[in-house]
Amino acid sequence: KFILTYDMAFAAPAFDAGTYVSGLRVSPAFARNCAPILAALLQNLPSQPTTRCILEVASGPGEHCAHWAKELPAYTFQPTEYDTNALPSISAYCKDLPNVQKPLPLDAVAPVWEGIDPDGFDAVVAVNLCHISPVGASRGLMEGAARSLRVGGVLCIYGPFLIDGKPTTESNANFDASLRARDPSWGIRDVAELDGFGAPLLRRKALEPMPANNFFGVWERVQP
Repeated sequence: KFILTYDMAFAAPAFDAGTYVSGLRVSPAFARNCAPILAALLQNLPSQPTTRCILEVASGPGEHCAHWAKELPAYTFQPTEYDTNALPSISAYCKDLPNVQKPLPLDAVAPVWEGIDPDGFDAVVAVNLCHISPVGASRGLMEGAARSLRVGGVLCIYGPFLIDGKPTTESNANFDASLRARDPSWGIRDVAELDGFGAPLLRRKALEPMPANNFFGVWERVQP
């Protein structure tokens, strides 16, 4: 069993998209959050997996997908990314992992996710997507996950959230302001707004505090 114990006093880091090194995009956040995200994912995967397939939306560099695939060899992972320039980086990170499928281009806003089987996944995971994209991407994530998950599967979202319309800390309020200054369509999303986007097929079952004032939200795919 994985026990989540953190120092919650860390301030939220400034947004940093990372840099490319020898064809691999290196994310500065990965080293900080890879262990707690993996632990939270392991705690929240369905206890009785059916498809043993996990879809990652917005895989970014590919570091998380590669990390999970190494730790969960019984699962097959499907990485995806809106930025097609990142697809070679994902492939490079995962090149020696037989349980990782070829990364696919994916726009979360699209009403149909090309190449993604409906009801085909035990879990859908998105790390640091909602706050650095327009609100339509969050809506699309919830609606697309509802289509892609089998009943009993889970959508897991890591990142900062507003609670009752308010930032949870002063540092998150500053982070939200900096995101909106960078792009007015960006910003920290209210978890209740995501609940609404996912209804009625997704029902929130957990919102776990994580380091640096982030959360690990879990929504379960329920019967219509």
